[in-house]
Amino acid sequence: MSTAIVDHMEKQIRNAFLSLPVFYITGGGTGFGDISSSDVYDPDIAMDVSLEFAYNEVLDPNNPNGVSAVAFASPGQIYQAQQDATYKGIAQYSELGAKSLLRYEMGMYKGLRYVQHPINTLWNCGTIKAQGTVSSAISAGDGSPDPSTTTVLGSYKVGQKSGPTRYIQLGTMLEGAITDYDVGDTISIHTLRSDGATQPYTVVSAPLPTDGTKTDRRIVSIDTANNRITVDRPIQMDYDTALSVGVYAYVTKGLHIHAAVVMAAPGAVVGGFAQPPKLMFPPAIDDREAMYRVSWDSVHNYGLFRPETAVVIFSAGYTSRAGYKTYGNE
Repeated sequence: MSTAIVDHMEKQIRNAFLSLPVFYITGGGTGFGDISSSDVYDPDIAMDVSLEFAYNEVLDPNNPNGVSAVAFASPGQIYQAQQDATYKGIAQYSELGAKSLLRYEMGMYKGLRYVQHPINTLWNCGTIKAQGTVSSAISAGDGSPDPSTTTVLGSYKVGQKSGPTRYIQLGTMLEGAITDYDVGDTISIHTLRSDGATQPYTVVSAPLPTDGTKTDRRIVSIDTANNRITVDRPIQMDYDTALSVGVYAYVTKGLHIHAAVVMAAPGAVVGGFAQPPKLMFPPAIDDREAMYRVSWDSVHNYGLFRPETAVVIFSAGYTSRAGYKTYGNE
C-alpha cells in the first residue's frame, strides 16, 4: 500500500513539473509534434539552461563538486548522456562526491548530476502511429491472458482465473490499422486526447501524460481477425462510461516522449496537504474472513511555487523492448 501511495504522489509531482512555463524541445520547435525519433536527448542542452538559472540567480554555489543543478531524467535520456566520453559514473566520483550521492543518482556530465526515474517516460504522447477506439466497456481486472493457460514472460500468471474479459475489444481505427500494433509494444489506454493547441502537447488526439485515466500496458498477443489485443497485466480501472456512441476509451501507439526536469534549487513544486494520507482497513468481504481490502485517502495537491528554479527538457529517446534498444513503437 505504501508503494501505491508513493507511485500516486510521484505521478502528481511529475505532472506539476510538466507544467513549468520554461521548457526546451530537443531539435527545436514548440511541442511534442516537433519531436521526431531522431531528436534524442542532448546533454549539452541541460548545460545551456544553466544560463537561465544564472540570470534568475537561483544557482547554489554551495553544491558539492561545483554542481550547478540536478537532472531528474528518464532511463533513455541518461543512456544518451552516458554515450559522451566526459560522462562520469558514480564509481568515478571523488571521495566528497561519493559521500553526497543522491538516491538513484546515476552519474554526472559537466557538473550536472543525473537521477533516474522511469516515470519521466511519457508513453505514446508523441506522433501517433496507430489509434483505435475501445468499443466494449472495460472493467477493472480485464485485459490480461487467462493465467490457467498462459504465462507472461514465461513465468507470471497474471489476473484472476475466472470472471475478467481476457482482451480489449477495439472498434474503429482512427489512425493506422490494427496491423500497426505489434506484440511487445507499450500502448496507452486513455479517455482524454490532446486538442493540439496547448503547448507542449501539440500532437492532436495524442494521450495526455496528465490524464488520470491513462493506463500503459505492453501487448502480449493480438487477434487481428476479431480486433482484440491482450496486455501483460490486468487493467486496474473501469472504462465503462461511453465517451460517444460505442466508444469507451482509446488505445494509442505513438512515439514515446522523455522528460528531464533540471533543478537548480528547491521549491519549484510544493505540496499542500489538508489531510495527510490515511490508511483504512475495511472488514473482511467473505464468509471465512480471509479476504481483506486496504484503501487510503488524502486531501492534497501539488503546484508550482518557484518555477524559476527548474526547467523541463523534452526529447525522444531509447526504451527497451525484449532486450533491444528502440526509439519506441517503431
